[in-house]
Amino acid sequence: MTQDLDWKKSAQVMNAAWDGFCVKISHMFHKPEAEFIARLLKGVMIQKDVIISKCAKVCRKEGTSIATFCNIATKHLKKRTIEQNAHQTLLQMMAQTVHKDTLIIADESDLAKPYAHYFETEEERGNSRSMEYVDRIRDGSTGEITNGYSLFLVTACELGKHEPRPLLLRAWSTKADDYQGETNEVLDGFRRVADALGDRGIYVYDRGGDRRAYFDFFIERNLRFVIRLIGERNLIIHGGKFIKSVILARSLETPVKINVDYEKKGKRYQKTLSLGHIPVRLPGSDKELELVVVKGLGMKPLMLLTSDLGDGLQDYLVRILHTYMARWRIEECFRYIKERYHLENLRVLAYESIKSFVAVFAFIFTFISHEIKEIGEGVIKIIILSAQHTGPLPSFSYYILADGISELFGCQRFWPCLYKPPKENPAQTKFPFFT
Repeated sequence: MTQDLDWKKSAQVMNAAWDGFCVKISHMFHKPEAEFIARLLKGVMIQKDVIISKCAKVCRKEGTSIATFCNIATKHLKKRTIEQNAHQTLLQMMAQTVHKDTLIIADESDLAKPYAHYFETEEERGNSRSMEYVDRIRDGSTGEITNGYSLFLVTACELGKHEPRPLLLRAWSTKADDYQGETNEVLDGFRRVADALGDRGIYVYDRGGDRRAYFDFFIERNLRFVIRLIGERNLIIHGGKFIKSVILARSLETPVKINVDYEKKGKRYQKTLSLGHIPVRLPGSDKELELVVVKGLGMKPLMLLTSDLGDGLQDYLVRILHTYMARWRIEECFRYIKERYHLENLRVLAYESIKSFVAVFAFIFTFISHEIKEIGEGVIKIIILSAQHTGPLPSFSYYILADGISELFGCQRFWPCLYKPPKENPAQTKFPFFT
């Protein structure tokens, strides 16, 4: 009976932690908006789904019908201020967790809606009851062109750790009236983040970040960055000579050798990489930068342009490489929110509602990645056991935490009936969440 009691106490602690978190995020919203967001997001966590009618079954007020809750959701999510206030609240809350060397990892993805109706113009759409401004996007899961919306995520993560936490989550469509172009949309996101963080953090971006507008923004703001080049960019080397980055990378000596282990199709392999660097500048800029070249990963050398100047020693080059390789964690984040919470199941029609829902959804990610650590290891252990996970533990710990939270929140409806927790398995509590 003691163990049952511990489960109940843990659920109560979890509930109190969620209520306290909702108080923290409520200051930018009117009281009805804040109450609605708290209920909606708790429903999402219990159901592990974003279908509002499904969430309403477990999160609506007593005496409120599912239809009424859906009407309330429509009214609130259509407000443009919801998205703006959600972004501001999240950045204000998470800025305190970002330090000088925290990695700020950004990337784009998609919100695929293959069964939504696509119209070339709004005149064609007319009064059709379909999702507003549905765009043509590339589905990252299948590689096919389909209907949907673009997503942009910025996360913060410490080098060597495995728990990224969200700073910004946005959705947009190229069909929308307020669309300013992909580069300007991304820059708008970077401006929001930089305004909140100041000069803290190291911005990490893959090949999509190789745009002069992004480099100019980082240099103007005196921000540190590590961005992968696509190879066609002109660089200036010592003596004022212009040279394409891929030609420079291929001819550059890479004297530092390191061995790396990797896994492919269930087998472990080892590769030897060679690293080198050279000081460079961008045309029209006096800012001294460093081109770090890594050979051995593929047919072409990996080219990383960074504002972090180094001495060329092995520790510096390996740190820049690890900084860039950490960007794969944001891919896990996209996979997590799509697989565990089925974000692509979102079924609201208004464009503002889509953007608002995506923005407030980031609060769930924040609660699991950051806030939950404050409740103590004992309760987290109960959450892990509640997930009743079988098989090897995933390296991305948020999957199990989401399952455990869903169980604990959901089972409160059946108490004080006896809730029999699963037997403790020591192997399942060896969890890397606090490392």
